[in-house]
Amino acid sequence: MRSAGEATRERILEAAKEEFAERGLAGARINRIAEEAHASKERLYAYFPSKEGLFTAVVERLVVDVSGDTAAASGDMGAYVGSLFDNYVQNPVNARLHDWLNFETSDATADSPEVVAFTPKLDEIRAAQAAGTVDASLDPAQLLIMLIEVTKAMAYPKAAARQLFKGNRRANSRAARRAAAVDAARRLSAPAPTSLVT
Repeated sequence: MRSAGEATRERILEAAKEEFAERGLAGARINRIAEEAHASKERLYAYFPSKEGLFTAVVERLVVDVSGDTAAASGDMGAYVGSLFDNYVQNPVNARLHDWLNFETSDATADSPEVVAFTPKLDEIRAAQAAGTVDASLDPAQLLIMLIEVTKAMAYPKAAARQLFKGNRRANSRAARRAAAVDAARRLSAPAPTSLVT
């Protein structure tokens, strides 16, 4: 059983995740987080010394959650995209928070949690390239970024994209969008066919 202190910390992290996903680091307010977590500001600051420190803790939790859900893909880019799609659909806050990371962490360094989290996936891509199951001509980082963005776009199409689906409800079903994202990942990462020498 968790202690009262652990329960309070968990409530603060959950409230902060929602606040950061909704408003980003700059727009988030400690008052709102503390109120939502049913904790005082003083209690919040006892666990997290600053808003930035709290944001880092939320990002670290996000990284662990998403990495855990996608770990089984093990070099299969289609499986990775399918797992990531499922994570975003089951946890819409994760997808929104991921978007804010692109805006809020322009000063991210090599040891930032969101950067460190990608290292094992980049290693997987390199290993798959060496094994010949992923196109070795692709830069691993470029491939990973493309796969993440395709997944987000299909898991949560923006308003303009939803208009494109009008008249084709089947293509806009969650299952169809997931299948399309997985297929795109496999096609994008597939090794180029070797030409026959005559």
